[in-house]
Amino acid sequence: VGQNFEFSPIDSIFTYKNITCGDNVQIGHNAVFIATLSDIKIGSNVLFAPGVTIIGGTHNTSVIGKTMFETKEKRPEDDLGVKIEDDVWIGSNVTILHGVTICRGSVIGAGSIVTRSTHPYSVSVGNPARVIRYRFNKDQILVHEEILYPKSRRLTGEQIDQFLSYSK
Repeated sequence: VGQNFEFSPIDSIFTYKNITCGDNVQIGHNAVFIATLSDIKIGSNVLFAPGVTIIGGTHNTSVIGKTMFETKEKRPEDDLGVKIEDDVWIGSNVTILHGVTICRGSVIGAGSIVTRSTHPYSVSVGNPARVIRYRFNKDQILVHEEILYPKSRRLTGEQIDQFLSYSK
């Protein structure tokens, strides 16, 4: 856990050994972050509203002749973990499922269920969550990146064009 970390251990559930957080992370009440065999990696400057659930794995549902309850064998694809990059805001009662990366600068709207990774600076809502817009245009993203990140970590104009063109 980095500096300036806030959470409520009394009314939340965490698998502590598999969760890492950067600096300036706030996790609202009634959070459930579970990753038994995988990791939950949270960047810096991340806000979680109340009631957020992150599930870092799933059950193996492919075994013939055994119920899902009886099946204890795991496949690599059953525990893919979750990554939440820097400068992210997750709204109330959002559920994030295993294998998802919430890219830097993203916003996830309240009540959304995130089943696939987001694009940087996207605003996603719904069940399943879908990109509805971007926080900034290309020029604004370039300025934002220059202010917040060292040159080695900044997104390039080409990278920005690539994810912004995806939404058209």
